[in-house]
Amino acid sequence: NKPIYNVSNKVSKNVCGNIRANSVTLLGAILSILIIYVVVNFPCRYKEIFILTMIRAYLDILDGSIARTCKESSEFGSKFDKISDFLYENMLLCICAYRLKNAPIPIILLSGLPIFMSWYESLNKRPGGWVDNDILCKPIYYTCIVYLSSKCT
Repeated sequence: NKPIYNVSNKVSKNVCGNIRANSVTLLGAILSILIIYVVVNFPCRYKEIFILTMIRAYLDILDGSIARTCKESSEFGSKFDKISDFLYENMLLCICAYRLKNAPIPIILLSGLPIFMSWYESLNKRPGGWVDNDILCKPIYYTCIVYLSSKCT
């Protein structure tokens, strides 16, 4: 992840004053709606889902980087980012869980892993720990869950 963060920091320095961190968060939220639309209507477009999720994960890193680099950190921005992430991840998981209703138990348990991990991290006061800062973890994981859920319906 270090190269991704280095690129994000360089981008952040170049966009200070031109692009606001909350605008990047809003763009990520809009992209989330597009991802949900593709997952619901075209669940077998795995490549597109993966690419869109990669972009969404990068935007999630970039908004925080811009906020820190440009000294735009705010309570509103922090909450906006967390709510945007929470709604996106849980909507995606709910759609997949609905499709997995007839799936084997191990696949159902696998699809619930992010919810459990987020819950565990929040109990240990490290919110967003395991997936929030890993640009490859979310896209790969969600694409696999979408794949599995589309195969089980």
